[in-house]
Amino acid sequence: MEWLAFVYRTGRGTRRDLKRALSYNIQGAALGHVECVFNAGDMYFLGEGTRRNYRRARVFLERAARDGHVQAMVNLGVMLWYGEGGPRNRQRGLRLYRRAARHGNAYAYYNLGLVHRDGDEVPRNLRTAREYLERAAGCGHPSARRVANALREHDA
Repeated sequence: MEWLAFVYRTGRGTRRDLKRALSYNIQGAALGHVECVFNAGDMYFLGEGTRRNYRRARVFLERAARDGHVQAMVNLGVMLWYGEGGPRNRQRGLRLYRRAARHGNAYAYYNLGLVHRDGDEVPRNLRTAREYLERAAGCGHPSARRVANALREHDA
C-alpha cells in the first residue's frame, strides 16, 4: 500500500493520481502503516486528492504522532499552535515541537527558535532562539540561517 500510494502521489513510473494515492494511504493506514497514516493526514491538510479537511488531517496526524512519526509531531504541533482542525492548544504544540526536536527535526528546531524569539508560551530568549535556529540551519532548514543571522545583527 505504502509504495502504491507513493507512486501515485509523486507520479514516479506512472501517471500522477492524487485520489488514488489518498485511497491507498487510507487503506495502508487501516493496516497500521505509520507512513500511510502520516501521508493521509498530510494530503487532507494540503487538499491533495480531496478537498482540504483540517479535521480529518488532524485525526490522522494525531495517530501518526502517537505512533512516533517525527514529521507528524511537527505538523500536528503547527495545527495545534494555530487551532487548525480543532481547538488551539499551544502548550501541547510546544511539547510536540520539543519531542520532534529530540529526534533532530529541522522544522521542530526552527519552530522552537521562532517561539523563543517571539516569547510565545515561553519567556523571550534570543540566545536560545539563535541556538535552535542554528540547529535548524545545520539540519538543512531553508530559512533558518537567514532568521538566525537577522537575530545576530539585531544584537550587534
